[in-house]
Amino acid sequence: MPRTLPQSRDVIDLVARQGGFLAQLLGALSPDGREQFHAVARTRAVPPRTVLAAQGETPAELGFVLGGTLSLSRLFPDGRSHIVGLLVPTDMYGRVFQGPLRHRVEALSDARLLCVPRGHFEDLLSTEASAERLLLVHTLEELDEAREWVVLLSGSKVVNRVASFLVMLARRKGPRSRSPGPPQVRLLLPRADLASYLGTRPETLSRALHELAGRNVIRILDPYRFQIEDLPALLDIAGQDLALALESSL
Repeated sequence: MPRTLPQSRDVIDLVARQGGFLAQLLGALSPDGREQFHAVARTRAVPPRTVLAAQGETPAELGFVLGGTLSLSRLFPDGRSHIVGLLVPTDMYGRVFQGPLRHRVEALSDARLLCVPRGHFEDLLSTEASAERLLLVHTLEELDEAREWVVLLSGSKVVNRVASFLVMLARRKGPRSRSPGPPQVRLLLPRADLASYLGTRPETLSRALHELAGRNVIRILDPYRFQIEDLPALLDIAGQDLALALESSL
């Protein structure tokens, strides 16, 4: 069961200063709006495989990922499920203003969440035009990411999909995390879940990663950390549809 952590303004403010959508949202709120947000927000810790919202449900709360990884999954009538999206710090989950969810939200790892009642958040947005506009822009960005996911899965070979995924991870790190030397990326979910996300099997995923390492495109630091040794080659394998997006954000 989810655990409620001690509420702390310091925790929220610290995470906000680290950047991402949560920081942008808090920055867009007026002083009174920010006070209202603080008053209703609660931090929680959940273990892996916790279902935070079921497909078809209209949850009473929404939240932001402070740590860990969540998955968005579609369930099919025959019992199959498929991961269609990943949420990492400081992504938002839940649906604002309308209707039930079209996917299941589940923790793939130990996760820390910042949760707010949906009704309170909607009321806050209705009086905070800048925050409401920011949410609209964020939603459009999520749509672009969903389209990129379609591009990712269109790769005819698994190695193309894996390269695309590593490019997307590198882009999400953004310029705030730029440091000297080759860029590094970290997988924030189990290999089996990543294989599901990429539409393949874990053993095929492993072969694709070792193929990239054998071609000196990446270096495997450990099972979950990779150093990009040859970014142009990785972009070439991923496909040029993702190249400009990466170059504009690094």
